Amino acid sequence: MNQSATRFLVLLLLGAMLASTQAGEVVIYTGQAGWIAKADADAQAQICVNKLNAWGIPNTWYWDATTAAADKAAIATWMTAKTGNGEPDVLILYGVFPETIYPPPNVQPDGSIAELFIESTDGDMIINHGDAMFFVTGAGSNNTYTGLQSMMDNTLITQAADNTPMKITAAGKAIASSLNEFWSDRMWFPAQLRGEWFVEAALARNHDGTRVEATIMRDGPRGRLMMLFQTNGEGWNPKGAVAAEVCSWVFGVNRGAPTAVGVRAVKAAKAAILAFPPATGVTDTTPVAWAGDAVEVTVDLLEATGSSTLSATDVTVNLTTDSATGRFDTAADGSFSASSISVTIPAGSPYVDVYYKDAVTCTPTLTASSASLASGSRLMKIFARTYAPGGEVAFYTAGVSWVGAATANAQAQIAANKLSILGVTSGIYSAIDDPVLLDEADLAAWMTAKTGNGRLDVLMIFGFVPPTIYAYNNTQPDGSIAELFIESTDGDVIISSGDAFWYVTRTTNNGYNGLRYLTDMRDFLQSAGTITSVVTPLGQMLTPSLNNFTSDRPFCIDMLLNNWLVEAAAAGGISGGRAAADPVCIRDGDRGRIIPLLQRSDDNLPRGAVAADIIASLYGYMPAVPTQFALVGRTVGGVEEPLKFAAQVQGLTGSPAKATADTTVTLTADSATGKFDVALDGAYDGSVTSVLIPAGSSSAVFYYKDTAAGMRALTASATGFTAATINVNVFPRTFSPAGEVAVYTGKTWWIDKGLADGQADVLAARLAPSGIPVTLYKAEADQAALAAWVTAKTNDGKQDVLILYGCFPRSIYPTSTALTDGTLAELFIESADGDAIVNSGDWMFYCDYDAADMRYENGAAALQSMMDTPGIGMGADNTLVSLTADGRAIAPSLRTFLTDRPFFPDQFANEWYVEAALARNADGTRVEPAMIRDGNRGRLVALFQTNAMDVNTAPEPKGAVGAEMVAWLMGVDLAPTKLGLANDGGAAVAFARDPAKLTVKLLDAAGVPTPAAADVTANLASSASGAFDIAKDGNFDGSVTSVTIPAGAASAIVYFRARTTGAVTVSATDAGAVLGGADLALTVYESPVLEQGSVAIYTGTVGWTDKPSADAQAEICVDKLNAVGIANTWYRNATDVDAIAAWVASVTNDGKTDVLVLYGSL
Repeated sequence: MNQSATRFLVLLLLGAMLASTQAGEVVIYTGQAGWIAKADADAQAQICVNKLNAWGIPNTWYWDATTAAADKAAIATWMTAKTGNGEPDVLILYGVFPETIYPPPNVQPDGSIAELFIESTDGDMIINHGDAMFFVTGAGSNNTYTGLQSMMDNTLITQAADNTPMKITAAGKAIASSLNEFWSDRMWFPAQLRGEWFVEAALARNHDGTRVEATIMRDGPRGRLMMLFQTNGEGWNPKGAVAAEVCSWVFGVNRGAPTAVGVRAVKAAKAAILAFPPATGVTDTTPVAWAGDAVEVTVDLLEATGSSTLSATDVTVNLTTDSATGRFDTAADGSFSASSISVTIPAGSPYVDVYYKDAVTCTPTLTASSASLASGSRLMKIFARTYAPGGEVAFYTAGVSWVGAATANAQAQIAANKLSILGVTSGIYSAIDDPVLLDEADLAAWMTAKTGNGRLDVLMIFGFVPPTIYAYNNTQPDGSIAELFIESTDGDVIISSGDAFWYVTRTTNNGYNGLRYLTDMRDFLQSAGTITSVVTPLGQMLTPSLNNFTSDRPFCIDMLLNNWLVEAAAAGGISGGRAAADPVCIRDGDRGRIIPLLQRSDDNLPRGAVAADIIASLYGYMPAVPTQFALVGRTVGGVEEPLKFAAQVQGLTGSPAKATADTTVTLTADSATGKFDVALDGAYDGSVTSVLIPAGSSSAVFYYKDTAAGMRALTASATGFTAATINVNVFPRTFSPAGEVAVYTGKTWWIDKGLADGQADVLAARLAPSGIPVTLYKAEADQAALAAWVTAKTNDGKQDVLILYGCFPRSIYPTSTALTDGTLAELFIESADGDAIVNSGDWMFYCDYDAADMRYENGAAALQSMMDTPGIGMGADNTLVSLTADGRAIAPSLRTFLTDRPFFPDQFANEWYVEAALARNADGTRVEPAMIRDGNRGRLVALFQTNAMDVNTAPEPKGAVGAEMVAWLMGVDLAPTKLGLANDGGAAVAFARDPAKLTVKLLDAAGVPTPAAADVTANLASSASGAFDIAKDGNFDGSVTSVTIPAGAASAIVYFRARTTGAVTVSATDAGAVLGGADLALTVYESPVLEQGSVAIYTGTVGWTDKPSADAQAEICVDKLNAVGIANTWYRNATDVDAIAAWVASVTNDGKTDVLVLYGSL
């Protein structure tokens, strides 16, 4: 908010204050207290009373616990007398709601003394400190949150959101100068307000304004409620002072003439909460800022009790600093050339904002002075962003969490390789207590040696804390090797990428307190809620390898305490109403740093590249500065399948860098059969020979497809850069002689076993005419026989196929959540036969069941083991995939569908590639059904990996498509054996003179539509008078007596129009007398003559939509019906059920066509 807008708001608020004409009375009750010790409540009440007395505001304080009953009765009498008296009166509570004014537990939810008090137009107010407003009672059972809901006539109201940081607003600065930064535990959620309740004055709010406290809520022109420091156990909050300031604002009372000036820096100040043991007391609230950053400083006019006040004339204030490098300005983006500054607090305003900036690490004292007023001062802490000379980097991968061990080692190696380009020394600690390899003891020794050595050293862990540097279960909460490492002024860094920072360790986890002890920040959160972490402009510059991602454990950076500051936020969002970031570098003043990095369970995140970017930046390098050019993409693929590449401008370590100008990239290949395109489904006709990297972008995507196999060199060249070449091994589509097929349905998942058995039967029936042997293993007890089959077919020189339905038999892959090697299943697909495993069900290889329905889970590790690819996954519910050219050619029975478990080609490693994608999503990043192959070895096939457990969902043609894929792999053709004939629209009925749409099909032995290699002509006939035509609006003159199904198609459309009513049989016979014929019995009715009736619309009750939406749509419908003259009646109330029943009865059999429109409720 700019200064002029802020000034307007301040004057508006103060104008509202002065508009009040008569002050009321304040009553304070501390006879009982909740979430605050009585002694602390009494101390705060005394502060409030002293201020109220000084300002001439009448007040009564009921404090004696021994007379609580009488005092609460007196409060009830007082409230009754003050209700509707024409003056605003205020009751201040400390977490306990007296039963005399609201009987517990919610015995009188409407019309209580307390509710009547705030329902008059006096503007009366209840302020609550401590526990949740109206939750705790003075006697008997608590009201719970229903207390406040009843008082506000709103069941949506909630209050709970522990430890939400609240930042002071312009209204807060104007009304209550004693208010400071704090963490609220019970607050308002403005979006929950209903009726005439509104936010009258939000003195503080959370990061995104979705939660407010301290805040005054008002019920239209009626009363007020205020939550003020609803904090658990924080007796030091200035409850009394702020409450008094709020009362004076509500009453419009002038607090008195200025006697002093004060200085505060609310945005740089930290909240005061309990210090973490072994420290005592509360955290340091001294304002903290980075050198070079402008700090907003508020200069207040203060009256005799220390609260802000107004002056009838302008007041000139002089600001000075005791730091030789400190400078002031009146604008945050000013020149900051003045070591002292004079500013004016305008008449009628309690404060003015100025800005302060310092250049070096120091603890300056800012002093405000004004003629005839006492001076005020404020100590600040300024820290410079300093960087010690680069040291060494250690990667610890011996223990991991939320990251696979193989992935952690691979990512550590990626980072180490990138850093080695810069000459940075690094080591990977990958073993525990290994006498040869580096182990945890060596890591502890490394950290100890690097602590205080004058160099910036970095430790990176992968979600697991080695207990040699920090004892498990927080048994050494202070003084650990790790804590000392980040407490030196070297600026050393700990990076964690994986599970929650410092949570997981060996023996007993540290939990979230691990990070809190490490940083001495009690209650600091990294679990407030998952965020979409969006890369910041600074993140684009410092971490060019980083893209937007989902973080499950972001740091809540508005909860930093003591000297901790955000040094650089690379990406962030909002987590549970708090400012959150991941990755983010936070620093303990001039000491060490910690950095959460991609805190999510996902082995495919670029942890190593992003870590290298961050470390390079800390060491003074600029990873985003363009220095080189490269081609990025897979180096293996198959013929006919497009491969995706990026021509990329890179920085020194190979991270993406933005081009400074439009860059044309010329593309060439050393293959005459290979072509480029910029579209995944492009023509690949040789017309694309270049791509453009726009200025400000780092890369341009293109695709390459080759129709012949071999090693291909792709080259990209651009002016100003050395040309880049990538060698791609394009594998041929090779097939061994046809072998056998085994189908296991002994146990299934994501498909009913009966359906799976039926689909297996379809597959076997379709393949039978081709002579391919199919063995069906339909019992869980068949696992041993299946294992024998797999063993016998491995390396037998033939193309064999195993088909599963969501369960991975333990006889060929023993259950294990760890990476496993050498199982029967893996050996089956690692031979040069090209054998394949097809899965139609849940995530490939994820689970199995035994005869007793005991579930055995491999998790993602099974697929990762089978492919020797850590990190590969398949989770992507409801992904729309569309047919490719291969899909149409290989599997005619396949249609566009929603897959839940596709392959992600970008995750493939080693020699795995997509051999044939039958369907894929729009950008080709997800494919299914798809045949993927391991070089010239075996194949894996994902086929309808969809959740089909709902019996109301039509089953996919798993068997039909499976047979088509097997036939393609084994080089056989599935041929039709007969014709089929069907009509559109369900029952075989037609109307005379209205053409019926018929489909003539080519079917195989299993009744599945199957294309023929050549055209098939079907002769058409009918048993009664009628005619055929190929167009619905044709002549039907008897000239059409046949229809031709083109080669490669499985059906053709024809229309039949009967001339008489009754039973009619239409038939189709093969003109070549090869295929069996087909008949279809039709019942022909006289074409009806429709007479327009009326329409009834019912929205009294609804389902799967809300009533306002249903009413809105019904109104649209009514308007359109009225426009065309169709009679209609809209029944919009639940009480209209009898009327709608009467309408239905009246229009039944009335000879007209009537319509009833419902919205999900009958």
